[in-house]
Amino acid sequence: MVNYVALQNENLFKKIYELSNRQNFKVIELTQTKEMSITEVKNHLKLKYKRCSEYIKKLEKLNLVSKTKNGKNVLIKSKVKIKENSILFS
Repeated sequence: MVNYVALQNENLFKKIYELSNRQNFKVIELTQTKEMSITEVKNHLKLKYKRCSEYIKKLEKLNLVSKTKNGKNVLIKSKVKIKENSILFS
């Protein structure tokens, strides 16, 4: 039996947990300063489109990135600012 400790801020924990994944963290880094299509992100990360899209969906669900449509392209923009010693959530 596993006992879970109740957290005061479960949502913040989930965000930090997702950012601990290197691929998710890199998506945030890449899209901090400019919008990028899923194809551009997947090329940078050397991932299959489906896998990259899954990472982005998780980040969007936690409100860490925003998605906008530009014709057929879906553009991704980070809502998180990563600095050398801090992470700022919007």
